[in-house]
Amino acid sequence: MARPRLSLNLKMVGQLARLGFTDREIAYICGCSERTLRYRCRNALDWGRSRMQLSLRRLQWRAAKRGSVRMLIWLGKIYLGQRN
Repeated sequence: MARPRLSLNLKMVGQLARLGFTDREIAYICGCSERTLRYRCRNALDWGRSRMQLSLRRLQWRAAKRGSVRMLIWLGKIYLGQRN
C-alpha cells in the first residue's frame, strides 16, 4: 500500500520562493523531497522567483535613478553591453 499523498500549500511555496528561499529550504519546510517539490510545485516556484526578480529589478532601477554609480555601471553592462 502506498503512502498517502502529501498535501502541499502552493501559495506558501510561492511566497517562500518570492522571499528567496532555495528549493532545499522550501522542501524542508514543507516536509517533502526537493524532487517532489520541483515536480508538484514548479509553477508556484517559478511564480515566486519571477516576483522576487521583479522586486530586485525595481530596486536596482530606483538606485540607478538616485545616481548610484555602481548600479548605473552594472545596468549598463547588463542591458547595453558596455565593458570596462
